[in-house]
Amino acid sequence: MQHKFKAASFHSYQHFQKFWWLLLWGLGLLLSGCSAGTPAMVATPTPQVIDDPAWRQIFSDHATEQEAITALILAERQATIQHDLALLGQLWAEDAQIVDGRNTSVTDDDYRWQGRAAILDRYQVAVFPFDLPPLTALAADASITITGDRATVLHGNDQWQLVKAEQRWWLTTLRYATPARQ
Repeated sequence: MQHKFKAASFHSYQHFQKFWWLLLWGLGLLLSGCSAGTPAMVATPTPQVIDDPAWRQIFSDHATEQEAITALILAERQATIQHDLALLGQLWAEDAQIVDGRNTSVTDDDYRWQGRAAILDRYQVAVFPFDLPPLTALAADASITITGDRATVLHGNDQWQLVKAEQRWWLTTLRYATPARQ
């Protein structure tokens, strides 16, 4: 009978040893996943407001609405190149959005940045790290359609939507990486 007891004790010891080994291994795996390499949260940028006279100075010399809209799009590119969040915050409407069409005709898989704060985050995280070429003019085949206080600009595969409010144009939507227009 003692022999059976010893065998049972030895068997229990193996289970006990296996339990602790698995527990320590699991704990080590868990702790290694919580290491200091976890990225920090990115703070939401707060754009500085450019006062009204500065805004008029940037866009006041345009004889037509088309020229003012073109200047707004060109200013967006220049502000992007210069990492100027303050100016970018003044170009986008509060409820604006940017839509990455992911080169598909399906809209369910689009990436969206909704609202000015999300758009400014996008610039910091996904745009500023890359070098963009300057944009000195819209392409020859670009089109600007103005209907009342709304405008649409088609520039390559980019589609810009703008609205005129408070005596100036605001960017409201940019859709890019969408299939070529038919």
